[in-house]
Amino acid sequence: MSAHPEELFRIAAGRVFNTWTALQLAVEHGMGGSQSYAKAMSMLEAAVQLFRNKPDADWQEVADLLGDMMDDEFNTICEDDSTDEVGLLLWEFYRHCSTGDRALVESEMARLPPAGNWLSKCINQSQGHCSNFQEEEDDDDEDDDEDESGHGGPSTSNGQHGMNNTHGVDPDGWTQVHRRRK
Repeated sequence: MSAHPEELFRIAAGRVFNTWTALQLAVEHGMGGSQSYAKAMSMLEAAVQLFRNKPDADWQEVADLLGDMMDDEFNTICEDDSTDEVGLLLWEFYRHCSTGDRALVESEMARLPPAGNWLSKCINQSQGHCSNFQEEEDDDDEDDDEDESGHGGPSTSNGQHGMNNTHGVDPDGWTQVHRRRK
């Protein structure tokens, strides 16, 4: 079964966005406010839309779009040239997808660095909507003292308990975090 070129590009673009550290940090640190995940998905949609409206767009136009959106939506300037790298990758994937060569696209996606799952739930939502993912995040916030296994205390992303933290406040108002083994 062959995917439509635009859908194939959306999958590849999602994979590229999922490996983009600057975007991941901006989203995870809430630089886009409470709608950070939705804003990340709107960036993906904007890249798809750019190529839909202007199939001959070059990689620099894509990089400029991403840079502007990072600045406008996340108040983040990427001084590491990652917008250029991501723009070039998206442009290359668009070229491969427009030829319909799914095997080449999959081969190129396999060459990307391993991706975490930070955006995958959002990418897998139908038509790129993140509302279910955001609601899951909100639900998780309600039970901060309990992990998935029902045990209290801090845990890592895989549900294992980490180190306990104790907090103290400096005279300057800074919070000190001291780690100790459990």
